[in-house]
This record gives sequence, C-alpha cells and structure tokens, in this order.
Amino acid sequence: MSRIKPKKISFLEYLGSAGFTILSRPVRKTPNGRNFQKDLDTYIYSDILELTRGDYCDIAVLVSGDEDFRALIPRL
Repeated sequence: MSRIKPKKISFLEYLGSAGFTILSRPVRKTPNGRNFQKDLDTYIYSDILELTRGDYCDIAVLVSGDEDFRALIPRL
C-alpha cells in the first residue's frame, strides 16, 4: 500500500476538525502496479441515497470531478 502524502493527511485532518466525516476504502494494486479503489463511487452513491431517504440529514454535499454522480441528483 502506498503512503499517504503529508499534505493530504493535513487536509483530511482539517476536514475532520471542521466536522466532516472522512470515509475511505482500501487501496489495491493492479497487476501492473497502479493503485485503485474498487467501486468507491458505488459506496458513496448508496450512502448518499440511504442518508437522504431517512431522517439522517437535511443537506448532503458531494464535491467530485466524477460525472458518474450526475445520475444521482434527480434521485435525491
């Protein structure tokens, strides 16, 4: 598993101290040595649907450059 860069750790700690919940998935390596997180968008998608369907939250904020989440917006 690759090490997390100190700058990223600092940013994640800042988000945590600001009240954000930080969730992560295990990082795996492909046969050619590249890192990836399998199905991370699926976990995020299902978590948002679950949280907004119940009385868990009034507002959900998702910041992503992944266009796969565009299909989620009409379902909220």
